[in-house]
Amino acid sequence: MRAPVFDCNSGFSRVDPRPEPALQVELVCMDVASRSLSALSVGARQSTHRLECLRCRQPFLAFFGEAARMRREEKSRQRRYVFAVREPGGGQARVEFKDAGSEPFEAVHGDLLAFLCTPERTVRGVTNLTTNRTFWATRGGLRNGW
Repeated sequence: MRAPVFDCNSGFSRVDPRPEPALQVELVCMDVASRSLSALSVGARQSTHRLECLRCRQPFLAFFGEAARMRREEKSRQRRYVFAVREPGGGQARVEFKDAGSEPFEAVHGDLLAFLCTPERTVRGVTNLTTNRTFWATRGGLRNGW
């Protein structure tokens, strides 16, 4: 007979005692008044993290993934970005947002991206963690279903 995974009497556990792998990142706050840089540690096996700016305490979501494909459509001074990203857990996701700014966002296959979103999952910015550049969407983003 195998020992239980966790024994309440002794406190012994067969679960791997090593800490979960973590990803050290620097993200910029979405609040225009703050825009402070925060060094954060996030679980390397999850794609979505609920975070909070260390300075102004504004809550936000960060969705992490590796760029698999990026499509940019331009129509009447507005760009629409559609990303296919590989999630750390192995899944695939699609992220979309619109922008009316003057500079286009650049990413290539394999770049590690952090989509900075409102708690309602509207993309407000993207940090390319490979190049360490943050792009801010100047028009409201699209709500995403990941």
